Amino acid sequence: MGRRGALTVGSTVLAMLAMLPMLVAGAGGTANAHAPSPPDRAARITVGGKQLHRCHIGAGRTTYCGSLRVPLDYRHPRAATIRVGFGWVPSSGRPRGTLVAMEGGPGYPSTGTSGDFVAMYGGLTRNHDLLLVDARGTGRSTPLNCRRLQRLPSPSPRFQAALTACGRQLDHMWRRRDGQWVHAADLFTTANTARDVARVLDALHLSKVDLYGDSYGTFFAQTFLARYPGRLRSVVLDSAYEARDLDPLYRTTPETARRAFDAVCRRAVGCARGSSWRRVGTLARLLRTHPVTGWAVGTDAHRHRYTVDLTALVDIVNDAGYDTDPYRQLDAAMRAYLRHRDPTPLLRLYAQDVGYDYSDYVRTAPTYYSDAVYFAIACTDYRQLFDMHRSPGLRRHQLAARLARAPRRVFAPFTPQEWSRVLGYTEAYRACLTWPRTTHRADPPIPRGPMNPDRVPVLVLNGSVDSLTPAAGGAHVARQIGSAAHAYLAQNNVHLVALTHDGQCGARVLRRFVRAPRAQLRHGCLGRIPPIRAVPRFPRTLGQARPATGRAPLRLRRLADVVVSAAGDGLIRFNYVDGYRDLGLRGGRIRYDHAGDETLHGLRWTIDTRLSGRVRLTPTGAHGVLRVTGPGGAVRRVVVEWGRGRFATAVVGGVRLRAPAP
Repeated sequence: MGRRGALTVGSTVLAMLAMLPMLVAGAGGTANAHAPSPPDRAARITVGGKQLHRCHIGAGRTTYCGSLRVPLDYRHPRAATIRVGFGWVPSSGRPRGTLVAMEGGPGYPSTGTSGDFVAMYGGLTRNHDLLLVDARGTGRSTPLNCRRLQRLPSPSPRFQAALTACGRQLDHMWRRRDGQWVHAADLFTTANTARDVARVLDALHLSKVDLYGDSYGTFFAQTFLARYPGRLRSVVLDSAYEARDLDPLYRTTPETARRAFDAVCRRAVGCARGSSWRRVGTLARLLRTHPVTGWAVGTDAHRHRYTVDLTALVDIVNDAGYDTDPYRQLDAAMRAYLRHRDPTPLLRLYAQDVGYDYSDYVRTAPTYYSDAVYFAIACTDYRQLFDMHRSPGLRRHQLAARLARAPRRVFAPFTPQEWSRVLGYTEAYRACLTWPRTTHRADPPIPRGPMNPDRVPVLVLNGSVDSLTPAAGGAHVARQIGSAAHAYLAQNNVHLVALTHDGQCGARVLRRFVRAPRAQLRHGCLGRIPPIRAVPRFPRTLGQARPATGRAPLRLRRLADVVVSAAGDGLIRFNYVDGYRDLGLRGGRIRYDHAGDETLHGLRWTIDTRLSGRVRLTPTGAHGVLRVTGPGGAVRRVVVEWGRGRFATAVVGGVRLRAPAP
């Protein structure tokens, strides 16, 4: 739960504009007492009682870093200590307050997202310093490295064994003074991280700060709010879910997915009539007995053999909550297979899911993402369907019993047992079965009592098609916090609302709130985020293409649709491939430059057409000139263009045609 979003955009191709600088807006804040920021060239500075050294964490600004030692176990502070590291981005002007941003995952360090945080805050950084504390076990804070788990390909049949070994490793890393091991598998908790951050604030002599958390960072922010309300001026929960009373069945996820897939298809130009979710059910029934196996292009520009079975479909559906591309592709890919038994689009989508959406969990440095921290928190702080004090064998019996009693209609067309086999990094339904027993006294993220006794203003943001941290959970959090919290829904938005480069709506709303947390908030743009553009269809042959509209022969109108679809698909794939090259859906090659512009070489969107030419990004969309060779060898020159609107234009033989924009 709480993975950082991949593409959190409302209009898919415009995600390419993420590489353009974010606009700057808003300013404001509160007062914290410390000296004005030093000149950019200073090698060291002093903030409060800590001397910080200049460092490079990707913020795009002059940044300083520091650290302090904290107890591994706050109930036994002399047993062992760990380091907590942090980054400090001084304001460009005279500071009037401090922003604190906490990254999600869990497993990602906050300093690793420094550039995105600086861009999100925009003009607020002119008169606010920015503090980024890496949660214990991540980044600069004694990163946990279970090498076997960290290097494991995902998904893998060896996952559970590697996870079991990781838990044992954490219980044999630190010794007490008497030589006994510190059982640390349940010490990397959100409550302990909150204590760490409070110590950093004390060391820097910071009073009230403006706290932001995204995804799991909202779980942390709720914990900090409940435990240290006097340290906060305001709180923003971006893609919030419950730190108190979290449902271990995560029933709102399939409920949101069901509505979201239908809503995306209903709002998209050219998507098929009927229920997209019913088509998910039809495919699920087929995959139960007949998984799809075949070759597809991976994100590494090579073809590999993949199998799409029922668990793969569950993973794709779940991953749509933070990545728009399953919403964009899945319905058309399902129709291609169900109607024409064409498996290529479905296999490529799953290959992309494995190669991109799982990439943070596979063979990455623990300082970038710590697999161990994810499960140390998930198996300690998140409510499970079994008792973590019991043995693994008893836990399995408890899990089976809970799943047998779970409401089948909630998870339909999947059974609760099928749904629970989702990748453990998405939801840890089964992962914690073999994690070490909880040994320390219960230390819940939110202690008993009110969550917000000081009535700190809280802004809660959730996306309407985010099934990972559904809006229902954010609304529940707002009710738990009380009248000082206000929840807002970002239409057509997946995971992460403010920390996104598509448009500036979420970031603008955040900046307005931080500037004046108790004022009435202008948030109307959240209801005007463009719909996700779904692929109308994946034609295997030109004859299956959806004709563009306009006065031209049917063959030319189908060629226009092929060119627009292939050009747009190539631009979107740049966000997912490992480097600057890719293979076409059914053949051919794509080369990208550093700006994301693409050059197509004999690209096959259908088996009987070939496209060559160049497509470049514009400030609002894309423009391209291509040559398309159709069946029989006839070559046509096609000029394509689209922007923020719902349709693209394709000029063929002097005739202007219209097709759904990618």
